[in-house]
Amino acid sequence: MVAKKMAGKKVKLDSRPTLFSTQGDAQNHYNQIAQNIYEFKTIIHSGQNFEELKEIFIKYCQYSNYESGKFANLEIIGFKGVQTVRENYGQHVTTICFAVIFSNQQEQEFSVRKAIKAIADYQKSNQQ
Repeated sequence: MVAKKMAGKKVKLDSRPTLFSTQGDAQNHYNQIAQNIYEFKTIIHSGQNFEELKEIFIKYCQYSNYESGKFANLEIIGFKGVQTVRENYGQHVTTICFAVIFSNQQEQEFSVRKAIKAIADYQKSNQQ
């Protein structure tokens, strides 16, 4: 008997012209962007990456109730890479994540891994 390989969850963003064939591909893509903007101390204020990250953050908030309503009246003006300490299986590890920057200059860190997972799960359950 040959075991069938389970298909990965695809991820489609309205702001991105191409589909990610797997959730992991999307996570790796955006993790690399976070790493790059952290290393070069840049902030993304416009362009394709800005539009995609904005969509990811908004959908993450909608699909997972992450910070639901807390930022509803604030405009997203940028994204930057930040270093943070997270707990992983009881160990504290340093990682790079995104911080969304709002019009009032408030910043909110978020995990692109969790955001992409929430989007992929939602899309799979709604067969988008």
